[in-house]
Amino acid sequence: MVVSMLSVLMYFNMNSSLLVYLVNHRGVSSEQFGYILSLNAGMVVLMQLFFTRVTAKWKPVLTITLGNLLYVVGFIMYGFVNTYFLYLLVMVIITIGEMIYAPKEQILVTIFAPEHMRGRYMAIRGFSWILPTDIGPLGVGPIMDNLDPRILWYVAGSIGMFSTLGFTYLHFKAVKKFEEMSNGNSRNGRGEYVNQGLLVKPDKAVLTYD
Repeated sequence: MVVSMLSVLMYFNMNSSLLVYLVNHRGVSSEQFGYILSLNAGMVVLMQLFFTRVTAKWKPVLTITLGNLLYVVGFIMYGFVNTYFLYLLVMVIITIGEMIYAPKEQILVTIFAPEHMRGRYMAIRGFSWILPTDIGPLGVGPIMDNLDPRILWYVAGSIGMFSTLGFTYLHFKAVKKFEEMSNGNSRNGRGEYVNQGLLVKPDKAVLTYD
């Protein structure tokens, strides 16, 4: 949850701070900014299915890590690029990251939550979006008003880098967990794997981390 919160704390700036930054500090018109957001929406509509198919067999947490890393690259670039074409290019990078990251993100709950508690874990996961979007503006305002506004994007990228490292750690943790499930800590009389108190039936569960 903490790792996801850090990622959201970076990402929410696209739908809030980016408008203020580009229009008030970089001379982009409201119409031009609308085109930037339209580029994001258009790419998702036209290309999301393609990226979903391409990444379908990728390791899920590693895929999330890659998507998050593209977020980091994109948001940091907003701190130093200064032409409209590059603003569009940065949005392309961020959107590709979004199309890689978003479809896999909910899989984290499936991987790490006990089966009988997935509903609770999903509810808790919702807070990973609510809390950062509520708290984030408290830090954005002072930076935009009192410091060089470009600093915001370096801060956002740094926060995103921490989340990328967190996702990398979760990847190796997931690999270990799936290896334990594949090997089975023990078996009961019905041939079911007993792992951390869960029964994993070989004919109803994929015991590889793919």
